[in-house]
Amino acid sequence: MIEVRGPNIFKGYWQMPEKTAKEFPDASFFIVGDLGRISSTPSSPTPG
Repeated sequence: MIEVRGPNIFKGYWQMPEKTAKEFPDASFFIVGDLGRISSTPSSPTPG
């Protein structure tokens, strides 16, 4: 499961604290719901 964080990631769902808590379980990473894998060549696309 891919998780992301950074200044370009939104802070949460508007007026939906339960959904925000589910998608941001540790209050920092957002769980995007996609699958991915780490490749030996960083420039290659990640299938999902």
